[in-house]
Amino acid sequence: MLVLVVIGVVARVLNQRRPADGRAAGDGAADDLLVVAEPQDDDEAAPPPDVQTLALLLELGRVLISTGVAVSMVESTLRRVAVLHGIDDLGTIIFPTSLVLSIPGGGEVHTEAGAVDPAPLRLDQMADVTNLVRCLTHTSISVEQAQAELRRIQRSNPPFSPSLRVAGYFLTTVGLVLILNGTWKELLVGGAVGAAVGLALVATRHITASWYVPFQPLVAALASSIAAFTAAHLIGDFRVVPALVAPLVTMLPGSKLTMGVIELVTGHLVAGTARVASGLMQLVLLALGIVAGAQLVGVPGEGLRTGEASSMLGMIAPWVGIAVMSVGVVWFNGVRRSSRWWMMAVLYVAYAGQVLGALFFGGALSAFFGAVAMTPVAVLASRQASGASPLVTFFPAFWMLVPGALGLQGVSMLLGPLGSNAASTLVTTLISMIGVSLGILVGLAFIGRDPDQAWFGDMRSADDSPAESWARSP
Repeated sequence: MLVLVVIGVVARVLNQRRPADGRAAGDGAADDLLVVAEPQDDDEAAPPPDVQTLALLLELGRVLISTGVAVSMVESTLRRVAVLHGIDDLGTIIFPTSLVLSIPGGGEVHTEAGAVDPAPLRLDQMADVTNLVRCLTHTSISVEQAQAELRRIQRSNPPFSPSLRVAGYFLTTVGLVLILNGTWKELLVGGAVGAAVGLALVATRHITASWYVPFQPLVAALASSIAAFTAAHLIGDFRVVPALVAPLVTMLPGSKLTMGVIELVTGHLVAGTARVASGLMQLVLLALGIVAGAQLVGVPGEGLRTGEASSMLGMIAPWVGIAVMSVGVVWFNGVRRSSRWWMMAVLYVAYAGQVLGALFFGGALSAFFGAVAMTPVAVLASRQASGASPLVTFFPAFWMLVPGALGLQGVSMLLGPLGSNAASTLVTTLISMIGVSLGILVGLAFIGRDPDQAWFGDMRSADDSPAESWARSP
């Protein structure tokens, strides 16, 4: 209650303040892009749609899909950009893995189609994409400049060194073990496995071949399973789940499943079905690795049962874990300086809302209240001069709202001997996914804005004036 009240009051005060520097509020604006404003002549005729503009929209759409947001949000953003570039009737067919765009012109219809890169974007890249969308909707940035910026975003290297990224993954794992109320035993095992998985991810980040992608979660789950179940053999009173799930945190498809449910709820049945199926397949791959590791070391399926939580830090362990996890996410995923405190605040709000929800409505519905609490704070943060893109603050919070972890546990049981427990856990996962999705939609309704628009900030500059050009700040 105290966390929610304090952060709520601070967010309210900041929301009543206007940015003093006259620039768009959003992550990356202060670090990377400097927009110089100059009014445009409203009577000036918009340039006719052409193939180059369509190519820009296609590339922008591919990058927006790579951020992992729902297709309705991608479609809304592309249409907004298209209208401001003289295209009033953009045709769109958007899926989680591809898109088709078309514009009429001179008795013809220009159509472009493209596939989406399966590699997800880092959080710093998501922030740059959000900032670019703001520039495209509020400045006179040219098509060539926008295309160059898109290429730079996709080719950019992580802002931190490989060793620091591995350390970040280790801290993320340790933080999640604490959030799951792990003891010092689970902390040591989970931290060691997390460091190994982080090292493997950093060392192979340039490998994007289609044959490698399915093996990445499978091998990581196998290594985590062998370590966790071996520790269960050798260490007394060892709880497997914290040490097993925490090293796999970045591979849990919680955000993918949640976005798929949002698409189903909002009527995008094909995209939603495809995204949910993809998330479930990723859970199956992780579960296969877990079951294979359990069978290899001879641990029965009952090893997935959890006992009473008895963390070494007691009741404050999850709150300490959130701070540790935040530092790890910053280092591993490249969160920018201006976004770090906002991301931590959203994580605390999400967890506080989840705790209160569990107190009154049980664990299955707790994620709904966490999502309701975090969504307005994340969107309000994006409107501040030092704020963060909602994408940057949302996705780490998904890891704490349980659907991915619960689903992993349920599918693992389903592949093992505990079929009845697996069915119960999977039903709880489904309820949690729907709860998170509805919680996000309810949270967006609280701020009185277009839900699709809010994911990329409020899409307006502080002084509502377009810009003549942009330049990269030193």
